[in-house]
Amino acid sequence: MAASGEITATRTAGLPARARRYPVGRQCSHPGCDTRLSIYNRGTTCWLHSPRTTPRLRGYQRRGEPDVDGSPSP
Repeated sequence: MAASGEITATRTAGLPARARRYPVGRQCSHPGCDTRLSIYNRGTTCWLHSPRTTPRLRGYQRRGEPDVDGSPSP
């Protein structure tokens, strides 16, 4: 039991982890691009200069089934 006037605390469980942050002031690594990157952007390039990817919208890919671009999965 806490002594008179003493404050106690319990740790809150189940909170999500904080988002990882990267250094402030980073710039896109593409030559000639002066875009400043967000502290939450883990990449080295801005959206305009990042390679294009196609996300999997639903379902799963079976082993050996060709991918969207025609290459076989591992």
